[in-house]
Amino acid sequence: MKIGYDAKRLYQNGTGLGHYSRTLIHALANMFTDNVYYLFAPKKTKKFESKKYKNIISFFPATIINKLFKAFWRSSWIVSDLVKNNIDLYHGLSHELPFGIHKTTIKTVVTMHDLIVERYPKQFSIINGYLYKKKYRYACKHANKIITISQQTKLDVINFCAVNAAKIEVCYQSCDPIFRDVVSIENKNAIKHLYNLPDEYFLSVGSIIERKNLFSVVKALHQLKSTLQIPIVVIG
Repeated sequence: MKIGYDAKRLYQNGTGLGHYSRTLIHALANMFTDNVYYLFAPKKTKKFESKKYKNIISFFPATIINKLFKAFWRSSWIVSDLVKNNIDLYHGLSHELPFGIHKTTIKTVVTMHDLIVERYPKQFSIINGYLYKKKYRYACKHANKIITISQQTKLDVINFCAVNAAKIEVCYQSCDPIFRDVVSIENKNAIKHLYNLPDEYFLSVGSIIERKNLFSVVKALHQLKSTLQIPIVVIG
């Protein structure tokens, strides 16, 4: 089977959406080797090297107009390239599918990570909020199957996009094998010394943006300072 992917995040994103895309493609390419995986992306970067895999083909804008208008190519014009390459199944890895794909015979899956723009619209500009809603509502309406990464996101998709629950599968995100590595005491002490870390601390890992709720954590620790003297270490 020929499976196509929206690989923009895979090549360009260094946080959650990028990690999800890379770990998923890596696992599928190694576990289901009979398939051929096509990565459709606006541009190539060093975040992923497809040449390491025998069954992965990277596909980038080829014509002058597609190179000049990469956003339009990814959101709509890409459909003609999917048809030309006889793609059987297309997976939108981050909330969207190319407009017009429902008019083809290509089966589709979309992964919905969250609907933050619905719950916290003030964190997005008016234009971005409109575009995000337009894209994911189209995807949820026309996808043959929807993957959500949590039960809460599934409920949000049902409530905000009026989608039948039977169309949605909750599939939790993978964990990079690096987190199974056992770190030696020597390495731990070296890191502790390098960053002047205390013996005990809370650790927060994630982008330092409003919706990650770091400010609420800081305020909570401030309120508990009379009874809890453990500091917080933040990795942004």
